[in-house]
Amino acid sequence: MDKLFVGQRKNGASMTKIVWTLGPESSSVEMIEKLLKAGMNVARFNFSYGSHAYHQETLNNLRIAIRNTGILCAVMLDTKGPEIRTGFLKEGKPIELIQEQLKPGDVIFCSDGIVSLTVLSCDKHLGIVRCRCENSALLGEREKVHLPGIEVDLPTLTKKDKVDILQWGVPNKINIIALSSVRKGSDLDKVRKLLGVHRKSIMLMAKVENEGVTNVDEILEKADALMVI
Repeated sequence: MDKLFVGQRKNGASMTKIVWTLGPESSSVEMIEKLLKAGMNVARFNFSYGSHAYHQETLNNLRIAIRNTGILCAVMLDTKGPEIRTGFLKEGKPIELIQEQLKPGDVIFCSDGIVSLTVLSCDKHLGIVRCRCENSALLGEREKVHLPGIEVDLPTLTKKDKVDILQWGVPNKINIIALSSVRKGSDLDKVRKLLGVHRKSIMLMAKVENEGVTNVDEILEKADALMVI
């Protein structure tokens, strides 16, 4: 971890990285040049959104800006990773929740914490979870659901993540992959196996939460960098 993000080289050059997400408002050559001059040295591409064509256009602009300014910048692919989302809702109808891992007293956050639910009871036979809403808010469709402190059996790499890495990241010779929802050290072994011969040139940043925090020591042994969500 310290080799990538912390400290200072012997020649006095800083090793601290300033990461900036390139989005719709910051994808033009002109704006990227300003970001480079302001200190950005890692450009993050968020693959939770956007097509390969969209990200390719932004990457092309980044490379033009690098050439124009002479300022180097690493490229980070941030995977979407596994996630739980609300489905399509019907007025007056109950919503279904994953009940296998839940128990009374657990807290569920939806819509980035705007909606907070407390689990009251779980009927595993019927697959029903009854909750109390702790605040007044509207629950939208396709909103993220977070289960803090609850272990959920989901793969670190989804099919989409593998396609993003192998069909976009590897051909574009990216420098860093930020892996969402890393839970144990073996998750990183699987990614390096997927990368094959390219694993030596691509650093892995482990993004940890829930179970990953418990296993942080073994994750640190396998990762090049760590991000705690």
